[in-house]
Amino acid sequence: MTMYKTSIEQAPMFESDLPGAEGVGFGLLISLKDGAPNFVMERHVIAPGGHGAPHAHDWEQQMYVTAGHGVLVLDGQQHPLRPGDAVLIESGEQHSFTNNADEPLQMLSFVPRGPGTAWQEQAE
Repeated sequence: MTMYKTSIEQAPMFESDLPGAEGVGFGLLISLKDGAPNFVMERHVIAPGGHGAPHAHDWEQQMYVTAGHGVLVLDGQQHPLRPGDAVLIESGEQHSFTNNADEPLQMLSFVPRGPGTAWQEQAE
């Protein structure tokens, strides 16, 4: 077994291309190319005033807030977010994130590999 170590500073960031998203960036911290056969670890950063586009997908997503404050809209209900919060978004749940604070909202995301997660495989 080989250990893989990286840092947030080393993860290349991409801007979200979801229609309606503004000020949302993401990067891959750990993927298949790094030896992770089952899950991808992503970094998400939403600029102050930024927001994601409402969307759903066919896999669960686990999010952990590392810095900043914001709101998760999940199936139409608003849930405030702060550092240390962890969220499970189940398959098929409509969701989006908004940064309503003055500092970047930063989160880690854990996503299973599989059909429909093709953008995550760009780093393979």
